Amino acid sequence: MPDVDGHIGIYGTGGSGKSVALRTLVIAAGRTSAGGPVAVYGLDFAAGSLRRLEPLPHVGSIGGGGDIERIIRLFRLLKAELEARGNRFAEATASTIAEYRALANCPNEPRILLLIDGFAAFREDWEVASGRSNWYDVFRSILSDGRQLGIHVAFTAYLASPRMAIVVENLADFLQTPADAALVELIKQVKRSDHFLVADGETASWNSSWPLFAEMKNSRRGLLLQPDTIQGDILLKTPLPRLNRAEFPPGRGMMVAGGKVLRVQLPLVE
Repeated sequence: MPDVDGHIGIYGTGGSGKSVALRTLVIAAGRTSAGGPVAVYGLDFAAGSLRRLEPLPHVGSIGGGGDIERIIRLFRLLKAELEARGNRFAEATASTIAEYRALANCPNEPRILLLIDGFAAFREDWEVASGRSNWYDVFRSILSDGRQLGIHVAFTAYLASPRMAIVVENLADFLQTPADAALVELIKQVKRSDHFLVADGETASWNSSWPLFAEMKNSRRGLLLQPDTIQGDILLKTPLPRLNRAEFPPGRGMMVAGGKVLRVQLPLVE
């Protein structure tokens, strides 16, 4: 939740899908109305793939690493937005953008998402350089004050040997949407790395043969909660032993991995 967590960092090695994860985040932000409207801006200090997002209606300026004037204009805009929202939110006694939209009757006040692809290069170029460090201070202000004003940062950074976990809630929601192809590519990238991706959904939706589901099912690894015996073969190409549904209360299921099955019980949230 952005109003709780504020910002997100995506870490990984080269080719691990960091930029794809950013693009997927932006596409998802544009297609859902659950969190209200979102305005996206970006700084691309990596391979330039963020520029593909500019045609999207909710995406504004995407500045390349060498485009100093464009980056300064973006930080000038964000600085003004921080100051204006600080005053407006204080007048409305709002501590989050959700509260401000309700208290000030401004449902279309956009959440702002700043993308930075290649954070280490951005920091090296802007943290202490003459004429740029004051704009890096604006970035620091976004990190410290942005969460409560609805201004968030999502960045990628390179690490030599991290392990990253990616969670996709209700995979079926992304089927045949603009995020579909990007998620398929992300799944492929993760499978070629040492990272971990988990996606959930109702059992019936996993019968689909669309590439989004096929890429996940091809790993033949998953957790089936309260399964029927036949679902092991259908979904994960792994036969399950004969099951008695009465022995599977909520939270109990079969873990499938590498052609082996194991009965497990998940803890339930009270």
